[in-house]
Formats: sequence, structure tokens, C-alpha cells
Amino acid sequence: MHIKQVVVEGFKTYREQTAVDFQPHLNCIVGANGSGKSNLFHAIRFVLSDIFSSLRADERQKLLHEGAGHAVMSAYAEIVFDNSDNRLPVDREEVRLRRNIGLKKDEYYLDKKHITKAEVINLLESAGFSRTNPYYCVKQGEIMKMATMQDEERLDLLKEIGGTSVYEDKRRESLKIMEDTKSRRDQIQETVDFIESRLAELDEEKDELQMYTELDRTRRSLEYTVHEKDLSETRAKLDECEERRRQHVDKARDEDERAHRLRDEVKAMERECKDKERALATTKEELLSADIELRRAVEKKTACDLDAQEFAEKIASGEEALAGVRGEQTRLDRAVAETRAKISAARPKAEAEAAREESAAAEMGEVSRRLQVLHQRQGRGSQFKTKAERDAWLEEQAADCEATLARKRDEIGILDGDVRDLKKSAEKEARDERAIKGKLLEEEATLGESEEEYKAKIAARNAAQDERKELQRRDAEVDAELNSKTEEVKRRDKQLEFTMPRELFRGLSAVQRIVKDHGIKGVHGPLIELMECDERFFAAVEAAAANQLFHVVVDDDAVASKIIEYLNKDKAGRVTFLPLNRLRARNREYPDSQDVFPMLSKIRHDEKVRPALDKVFGNVLICRNLDVAVKFAGSTNLDCVTMDGDCVSNRGAISGGYQDSGRSRMVNMRMLREAQKVRAELRKESAEVKDKLQAAEQAVTAVLGDIQRAESARRHRQTAIERLRAEAKECAYAAQRAEESLGVKEKTVAAIRVTVGDLEAQAADLRQEMKTDLNAKLTKAELAELARLNPRLDELKEARVAASAARLAAEAELGELQATLSSNLERRQLQIEATTSEVDIVGVQAEQARAEANAAAAAAEEAQASARHRELAAKVARATSEVQECKNTIERLRNEQDDIKSAMADDEREMEGLMAKRTTLQTKREGLQRKIRELGSLPSDAFERYRGKALKTLHSLLGKTNEQLAKLGHVNKKALDQYQQFTEQREAMEIRRGELDKAHAKIGELMTHLDQKKDESIERTFKQVSLNFREVFAKLVPGGKGELVMQRKKPGQGAGAENADPEKAKENAAARGFAEKYGGVKIKVSFGQGETMMMKQLSGGQKTVVAVGLIFAIQRCDPMPFYLFDEIDAALDPQYRTAVAAMVRSQADGGTQFITTTFRPELVKVAGCIQGVQHSHKVSNVREVTLDEALNFVGDAMIPASQRGGKRDRGDGPYDSEESEEEE
Repeated sequence: MHIKQVVVEGFKTYREQTAVDFQPHLNCIVGANGSGKSNLFHAIRFVLSDIFSSLRADERQKLLHEGAGHAVMSAYAEIVFDNSDNRLPVDREEVRLRRNIGLKKDEYYLDKKHITKAEVINLLESAGFSRTNPYYCVKQGEIMKMATMQDEERLDLLKEIGGTSVYEDKRRESLKIMEDTKSRRDQIQETVDFIESRLAELDEEKDELQMYTELDRTRRSLEYTVHEKDLSETRAKLDECEERRRQHVDKARDEDERAHRLRDEVKAMERECKDKERALATTKEELLSADIELRRAVEKKTACDLDAQEFAEKIASGEEALAGVRGEQTRLDRAVAETRAKISAARPKAEAEAAREESAAAEMGEVSRRLQVLHQRQGRGSQFKTKAERDAWLEEQAADCEATLARKRDEIGILDGDVRDLKKSAEKEARDERAIKGKLLEEEATLGESEEEYKAKIAARNAAQDERKELQRRDAEVDAELNSKTEEVKRRDKQLEFTMPRELFRGLSAVQRIVKDHGIKGVHGPLIELMECDERFFAAVEAAAANQLFHVVVDDDAVASKIIEYLNKDKAGRVTFLPLNRLRARNREYPDSQDVFPMLSKIRHDEKVRPALDKVFGNVLICRNLDVAVKFAGSTNLDCVTMDGDCVSNRGAISGGYQDSGRSRMVNMRMLREAQKVRAELRKESAEVKDKLQAAEQAVTAVLGDIQRAESARRHRQTAIERLRAEAKECAYAAQRAEESLGVKEKTVAAIRVTVGDLEAQAADLRQEMKTDLNAKLTKAELAELARLNPRLDELKEARVAASAARLAAEAELGELQATLSSNLERRQLQIEATTSEVDIVGVQAEQARAEANAAAAAAEEAQASARHRELAAKVARATSEVQECKNTIERLRNEQDDIKSAMADDEREMEGLMAKRTTLQTKREGLQRKIRELGSLPSDAFERYRGKALKTLHSLLGKTNEQLAKLGHVNKKALDQYQQFTEQREAMEIRRGELDKAHAKIGELMTHLDQKKDESIERTFKQVSLNFREVFAKLVPGGKGELVMQRKKPGQGAGAENADPEKAKENAAARGFAEKYGGVKIKVSFGQGETMMMKQLSGGQKTVVAVGLIFAIQRCDPMPFYLFDEIDAALDPQYRTAVAAMVRSQADGGTQFITTTFRPELVKVAGCIQGVQHSHKVSNVREVTLDEALNFVGDAMIPASQRGGKRDRGDGPYDSEESEEEE
């Protein structure tokens, strides 16, 4: 066994975790002063030694690292032992022992497991670490301390090494026990003396006591007889009181049962009343809705009636207006026809007069032009000088005439095109007017057909709305009933929750949620939901199953395990599962009796869950009564239960008593199941009603859409009709405007044609004149023509004036007729036509028909709403009456409850009186029994001696006996008992004194033995240490000798020896042994051939050699697996350091581990492992160094490398240590 590694963190100067590895032989640690070498040794001693035990907080604080950075709150030191030799009683080759320390903690760990300090001490002692020999670790200064030690201190050291402290502790304990024994012996002697004196006194009182005893026996016999008679009478009264109490208990039980029944009835009535109140509130809400619906229906009917009335008034006023204008329209039509006939007659006349005027004007123009030509020809000679000049001018004039003629002809062509276009436009407008009037007739016919279709759709809408309203009312009723049932299910579920433990309810709720959220299949549900039975078996089933009713049945254990995982994850309660794959129905033989039957036979269930039910109920019998249950539970291996729920286990236990039916799980489950069934039916009906309502809504929406489309089509057709009428009027106006423009154009063309004729004639005349001479005179013909044309011109002027006057008169007449037609007659026609179109009797009649249909539908709806309102009002009245009746019933039941409570209170007061009387009688009975018991043992004739005597006689005899006893009142009534008691005490004391004497002798023998063993231990230790010292010193000092000499005490030496008590001195002399004969241990040594010297005669180096030899000698007495030397060679001379190093190396090669610190090269040279300690910024660290680095540090770098052992250079550079602060 050896130290394999030391790990330190936070301990003194070692802030960070530092691991130091050691070899099993010699290990050397080098480093500067204050670098932390000794702190590493302190860490090892901190784990192994008890010098750091019982530390205060401030002392623990000093062990923690103090430096820059964050504060260190805890530290630890860990030693890793090589336990390949199993020296430590731990079945491992490597053992880790750690000690953790903090401001508030101090803990040990063995292989990372917490152990106590006592266990650590026992572990180390079992490995050979003795607390009496702590010299396996030699601290700094220990060598000097031993070198300067006095002889007496060396003797104490040998005593400590020899383990005499154990013997001395036992001897001190033995002395204390001897003193206690002597004290008890003295007390026993005092007690015995007192008992002897008391026995002498009691011997004189025995005669009087015998007389007193006879009278006392008589008194006790009389008192017994009196007490027995009183006791019999008291027992009779108690029996009577108990019988009355039993009668009151039975009465109270009946009243309590009646109170429970009334309470259940009150609860049932309250629930019924709440249901009826809820139904009443729902009905009132429905009545309020019906009232609102009725008001809306009345408002709608009133609005529809007003609309129909308004349309009727419109029709009446329209017909009245049409009747007023029909006669005028007839007259206007006749006047328009007459006016148009006059215009037709006047227009040819005006046109003829205009043609005559135009003809006269044309002829007059021709004549004027011819006259002008003739006159101009006469004046050409004076105007022009030559013919060429005249011809040029005539040519120019002819060219102008021809250019004008060309323009006029172009205008005629354009105007002819316009005339043709106007004719086509007039014809087209006429055709369009006829076509539009045809379409107008078709649209008016289609509008009439759509009115009938609109009425049919209105009727369909009303029917669909009625159906929807009925479905909405039913949907509201079903929703109200469904809400009521849902509340009832919640209430039943809550009541069922109150019948089970909270954790179980949480678990069941969590199972339902987990199954739903995670989609787990194979879960059938709680057992109570999977079974049914008659109500008379409810109490038996609940008593037999208890909480097993809520076990959850699943297909297999995998499903159960999965759900349990989720339950543990969510921390959601506990549930018991029944996996069907693990359950098997067993075949049982049930007794054949009319008084019992298997419970499983009365339970209805699905066959697939039978194994689960067999697990719970298969071992249970239902019995007729409790006696039958006790009988069959004892004769069969089955549990028995009565119909009332009293249970008898086959192991002998019986349970039973009152059960509150209001908390029955089966009853609550049955009611919950019924409520859930009704709720499911209501949900189904609600879904069907909602589907029908949705279909009705869709139908209403479709009909309303059809109505809207019909109205839109009707409005579109009306708009189209109005548009066609406007277009027809526009076409008529356009044709008329085209006709008027055509006349104007034709007149313009005619005028231009006349101008063209004049221009052509003028151009021809000019061309003809150019052919004549300049000075040529008019011919006769021309002169005759000139004479004829002047009168003709006058005639034509007069004819034109006359034709113009006639034309103007005809045109005035025609214009007047046209103005009358257009400005008066036709305008009035338009006004009448506008009035007729505005009235639109047909459209208003269609609107009236729709309004009347809506009014009829509103009237039907009003009637239906009124009937519904009356029905709901009657229903509210009935519900109010029922609620009031329920309240009256509840009031009556509560009054009965109050009466029962009053009766129960009276019974309770009477019971209290009976209980008080019973308590008094019981107290009296107990008092009499106590008095009888206090009489003690009675004479043999006491039971029959005075039985026949009267109570008065007994009291008389008792009084006389008491008087005689009173005369003997000074007698010690306990003399005999005391005499016997004291005699027994004296014997016990004598026995106890003998035992103490033997114990005293044994303790003396033990102390003698302890002294002998202590002397033997000291003598054995001295001889062994002396022998080891002789051998060690011879090795350390070649040719030298050393020995230990025991020094005897001088006579009279010791404190208080002269004034001591002679007896005590004798005892001390007897107790004094070998250890007390000697006063110290001297050391005699000789170095080489010199004389033998004492310690005082040696130099400092020689003393150090002696001290080192003594330590080695002590260590050889009790060899350890390893040793710790802290600078043991500090004060040695070089030759002795070499000898010490050789001895250490020799022992290390022999299998002993050494861990040393040194500043000298001798130990460094022979070390197998060298660790270097550095210190920087108040933090120590350790690393393995080479021999060269170590010797450089200790100052022996001159030694050749070939002579050095240990580790080779690893290339880490020269070893250096920064000296910081002193080690603690």
C-alpha cells in the first residue's frame, strides 16, 4: 500500500486543482521557502491525521485559499491509495479518500461516497495507522524538538508509543468505579442499620395489631355486604336507564332516517324546483322573444296594410286622373285629326301659290336678265373702245358665271345627297319606331307574366319563413333542454367526484385527457362505467369493490404503461389499471344455498370485460343477512357482503354500519348515465333540428334570392319599357325633324336650280354677244323684243306680287294650323300621355297585389305569433304555478324537518338527562366497586355471613365495629407488612453489599493487571526502541555506538510524597509499577573512537543525528506503509545527510514509500520521483522535474549528468520558484 496521487484544490496556497503523482519508493519535493511544500504535507495530514479535527469556522477559513480573484468558499484534499495488497479493508485496488471543507461543512468521502469521521479513523486503524505513534509524518522542527527533549519527555514519548494512554484511561475509569462502589457500600450500611432499628420497634406492635386485624376483618365483611347491596341496586337502576336509552336510540335512529329521507326529498324537490325555475326562465325568455316577434309581426302587418292602402289610393287617384283626361284626349284626337286634315288641304294650296310665285319670279328674272342683256349690248359701244377689250371683259364675265355655275352645281349635288340621306333617315326612324313599339308590346306582356311568378315566389317565401321560425323555436327549446342536461351531467359528475379520493379523480380526468390528446386506443374506461345492476344491489357492490370501481380497464399492459408514463410526466394523480391480457376468469365453486348467490351473476356487462369484473367481484357472495355472511365467510374461501353493505372477509374482518345513500357511487353513476343518455338524445335531436334549420335557411335564402332576381327582372323590364317608350318618342321626333329638314333642303335645291338656269342663260348670252361687233346695233327683232319685254316685266311683277300675297296668305293659314297642332294640341296630347304613363295603373296594381300578398302573409304571421304568445303565456302561468307548488312542497318538507329537528333536540335533551343519570350511576357503581376492591382480601365467610340481614342492621353492626376500631386507632396498621418489607429489604441489602465487595475486589485485580500490562508495554517498547536505535545509529554513524538508558527515580521524588496519607501512600505504592520506578530515558552515544557522551555534551549536528536515529528507531517499532519527512536533513552535516539518504533509499527499496521535502542534494540524488513546487501570485502549483533541474535548485549543479539518477530532462527549461509568502 502506498500513496499513488494527491489532489488538492482551494487548500491554502493551492487555488486551482493540483494533482501530484508519487512512486511507491522514494519521492522528493523541492521548492523555495514559502512556495507551498509544507502545505502539500499539511493536505495529506489534513486527510489522515486528527490534528485538524473539531475546527471552528475561523479555523476552517484559514485553510481556504486567500488571494486575488473571487473568494474560495470550499476546498478539498484527496489521497489516492494503491491498495493492491488489500491493506485497507476495501475490495478495490485503488482507494480514494477525500476530505471536503467549507465555512459550514467538513465531510469525508470514500470513493465518492460520504462516510463519517469515525469510519475514517476505523479504516485507517485497520490499515495500521495508530494514533499512539504519529511519527510516520515528521514535520518541520520535529527533529530539533526531539534533539532538545528532556529525559522525562523521552520517557513520556516511550509511554505514548507503547500505548500506555489506553491503560491509564482504563485505570482512571476503574478508580472512579471503585469510588462509586465504596460510596454505595456506605449507603447500604446506613440503610441496614436503619432497618435493624425499625424491626425492633415493629416487633413490639404485633399483639395490638392482631386484635385490630380481627375487628378490621369484621368491618370489611360488613362494608362488603353493604356495598354489595348498594351495588346490586345501582346495577338494576343502570339496566333500567340503559333500556330507556336504547329505546331513545332506536327512536333517534328512526327520526334520523326520516330526517335523511326528508333531506333527500328536499334535495330532490330543490333540484326539481331549480329545473322548473330554469324551464320557467327559459319559457319567459321565449315569451319575451314571442312578444317581440308578435310586435314585429303587428308592425309588419300594419306596414303591409298601409302599403296596400297607399297603392289603392294611388290606383284610385290614377283612375280618377285618367277618367278626367280620357274625354279631353278624345276631343284632342278629333281636333288633331281635323287640324291635320286642314293642314293636308292647305299645304297643296300653299305649295301651288309658292310654285306660281316661283314661276313668276323665274320668268321675271328671265325677262329682267334679257332686258339687261339688251340694254348692256346697246351701251357696249360707249363702254369699250375696241371689240377685243369688250370681248375680254365678256369672257371674264362668262368665266365668272361658269365658275359660279360650277359651285352651284356642286351645292346641288351635296344637297341632293343630303336629301337622300334625310329620306333614308326618316324611313329608318319610322322603321325603328315600329320595331320599338313591337318590343314594347312584348315587354309589357312579359311584365304581366312575371307578376304572377312574383306572387308565387312571395307565397313560397312566406311558407319557408314560417317553417324556419318553427325550427328556430324548436332549436331554442332543444338547446335550453340540452344546456339543462349538460348542467345536470356536470352536477352528477361533481357528486361522483365527491365520492372518490381527490388523487383518484385527478388521475381519471388525466387519463381521459391523455387518451383524447394522444389518440390512445384500447382504453375501455373505469369499471363503474362498464357494468350495471339492480338498484337493490348498489350498497353490496360498493361495499365489495370500494375504490376498485374506478379501476380503468385496458386491452393490455402496454397501453397501461404508456398512460402511466404520461401520468408521471404530467404529475397528474394515480390510477389502477386492469389489463385484460393479464387477467383470466377463474372457475369457482359457489355454495348451493338459497341464502347466498354470487355477486357477479347480478351484474350486467359486456363479455369482453368479464375478466376485469371477475377479478373484482368473482370472489364475493351476496348474503341474506350478516349471520349468513359470517357463516359462509368462515366455511368458504370467499368474501361475503349483505344487501345493506355489511362485509365479512374470509380472513375474519367484519365491516359495516350506516351508509349515506346521497353519497352512493352507483346511484350517482346511474343518474349520471341516465343524464348522459338524455343529453346524447338531445344532442342528436339538436343536430337534426340544426340540419333542418340550415336547410330551411338555405331554402329561405334561395326563395329570397329568387324574389330579388324577380324584382330585379321586373325593375329591369320596367326600365326597358320606359326606355323603349322614350326611344319610340325619340324616333318619332327624329323622323319629324328629318321631314322638316328634307323640305328645307328641297326648297334650297329648287332655288339653286333656278339660279343655275339664270347663270347658264347669262353665260350663253355673253358668249353670243362676243360674236357681234362692238358698234353693232340691236336688230329689229331685238328691238321688238325689247319693246315687248318691258310691259311683260311689269305684268310679271304684278303677277308675282299677287302670287306672293296669295302664297303668304296660304302659308299664314298653314302656319297657324301647324302652330295650333304643335304648340297646343300635340303638346296637350303629350301632357296627357305623360300623365297616363306616370299613373301606370297596371304597375301600381301589380304593386298593390304584392302588398296585399305581403299583408296576408303578415296577417298569417301575426296570427301565428299571437297563438304562440298565448301558448307561451299559458305555459309561463303553468310553470309559475308548478314552481310555486314546488316551493310550497319544499317549505312543507322543511317544516317537517324543523319538527323532526325539534323532536330530535328534545330526545337529545332527554338522552343527555339519561346519560347524566347513567354517568352518575356508573360513577356510583365504580365507587362501590372501588370500595369493595379497597377492602382487599376478605374473610372466607364474608360473602355469606351477613347476606340475610337488613341494611339497617348492617349499618348498626358496622357502627359498633368502627367504634371499637377507633379505640385502637394508635395501632400501626402496617406493622406486619412493614416488618416483612424491612426484612426483605435487609436481605436484599446484604446481597447487594456482597456483590459490591466482589466488584471492588475485581476492580482492584483489574487495576493491578492494567498496571502490569502498562509496565510490560513500556518495557517492551523501550527494549525495541533501544535495539532499533542501536542499529540505526550504527548505520548513520559508521563506527559509532548509541544506546538508551532508563533512569530510576530518586527517593522521595514526586509531588506531595512527604505529606501523603499513609494508607493512600500504601495504595499508591501497591499501584506503582515499572513506569513509576523510572523518571526518564537518557541517551548515550559515541562517535567513532571517542568517549561516550550524553545529549548535553553533543553539538547541534550531532544532536540532529541522534534525533533522526531515534525517529527511525521509533518508526521501526510500528512500521507504516509510507512516511512523510518535511526537511528532516535540514540541520545535518553532509556526511550524515548521505547516511540518512542511503538509509531512506534502502528502506524505500524494501517496499516502504517515502515522501520528503529537502533543500539538500543527497536525498534528491537517490529519489525516484522529484516534484517541484512553484509559487506565483499567491498560488502554488506542482510539476514533476528532472534531476538536473532539482540539483540546480538545491545548488549541486556541478555533479556530472552521468552520475545523476532520476528522470531525464523533458525540455521544460530550468526550474525556478518565485518566493512569495511564508507557508502556514
